[in-house]
Amino acid sequence: MVAAFALRISAAIVWQSGSKGEASPFRFGDSHSYWVLAEQIAHAKPYQYGSENARIFRAPLYPLFLSMAVWITGEEGDQPDWASILLARTFGILIGLSGLGIVMHTAKELAGSVAGIVAGLLATIYPGAIGMSVFLLSEAVFCPLMLLALYGSWRSLRSESLQAQYTWGLVAGTAIGLGCLARPSWSLWGVALGAYVLIGAGWRMTREPPWSWKAAFGSLALTAFAIVLTMSPWWIRNYQITGKFVPTTLQVGASLYDGWHEGATGSSDEGMAFTLEHLLAQQQEDIAATARGEKLESTFEWRADRRMRQAAVSWAWENPSEVLRLAGVKLLKTWRPIPVAAELGNTSVKVAEGAIYLAIALLGVVGVWGTRRQAGAWIFLLPCLYFSLLHMVFIGSVRYRQPAVLVLCILAGAGASLIMTHRSRRNREQGTT
Repeated sequence: MVAAFALRISAAIVWQSGSKGEASPFRFGDSHSYWVLAEQIAHAKPYQYGSENARIFRAPLYPLFLSMAVWITGEEGDQPDWASILLARTFGILIGLSGLGIVMHTAKELAGSVAGIVAGLLATIYPGAIGMSVFLLSEAVFCPLMLLALYGSWRSLRSESLQAQYTWGLVAGTAIGLGCLARPSWSLWGVALGAYVLIGAGWRMTREPPWSWKAAFGSLALTAFAIVLTMSPWWIRNYQITGKFVPTTLQVGASLYDGWHEGATGSSDEGMAFTLEHLLAQQQEDIAATARGEKLESTFEWRADRRMRQAAVSWAWENPSEVLRLAGVKLLKTWRPIPVAAELGNTSVKVAEGAIYLAIALLGVVGVWGTRRQAGAWIFLLPCLYFSLLHMVFIGSVRYRQPAVLVLCILAGAGASLIMTHRSRRNREQGTT
């Protein structure tokens, strides 16, 4: 924990110092929108990004988290000062350490003390994990919540008493709901989890302890209840604005179009410039409809989102071969060892990211095999599949694999423990011989 904090705070200072002289002190476009919304919250202003046509632009949890730094420093204005940004990064580091604690504790329960130590070491030095705590991106709060959700689900699946199963199911559901309010892309995790649990119960693919239908349905029901309860205030608020059910944000259409449109490359390399074209087209359509005396449906923000979503789906339907090609391109972009993001700049950081990522992946494969008969252990591999499928549809980037790699550290710790145990046993046998 001490080493992780020292590495992260040093990285935060170096990273922030490198932004001097740049147009934005954040270095990531998404960070600016989070900061603006954090200022809105801290100063009791309407939760909107720029205008009332962006009232459901971002999920609320990370701006709420950032608003603590804004409120403490009294920051307000277009150019936040150095101290307030560094304080926000420090908060991200502190909550990131809670995620590191969950990684170590889970690996220890899964495969012993050695696994916990190795998993903690890998998560401590992995550049992607450091970056997710240091960058002002929603992964700072999402990663610990995702880890807590996985741990809760795993404990629910392996507990022999119904009380423990249901308690951990509620914990998992609450963490999943909060995770969705941090990263909307997590909103389908409940479906993936349900499929995994029911397949495991139906096939009886574990023996330590065996899953039962009663426990599976009971745990899933309470998990779903906790998700709904956690997210319902956001749903109610969105319905009051739009008159529609909006589960996450009204940026799904833009994100989908970013991945599916003529000339798409699999990356968000156009800076979402296409949104302006769609917004202007929607505005013209609204003016024409109003002139005809037609009543406009919902809000402008909702109509623009629907417009981009329909355009993306229509293009995908007409170009299935291109959709398949892009899916492969996005998969490679997400899981390639060496990142190419211009924001990272430093070649040594990119090489370290690739080398440690490969070590985690290889040890993780060994860990998957070694824990295959433990109840629910493969749940720690599920995020890799989940984010792979998700970003074969949307855009691909090394950024989107980072939460899954952090989870994979748990299995990598188990793999390292298995290798060490095997070598120790072989050495004893050779010594006896």
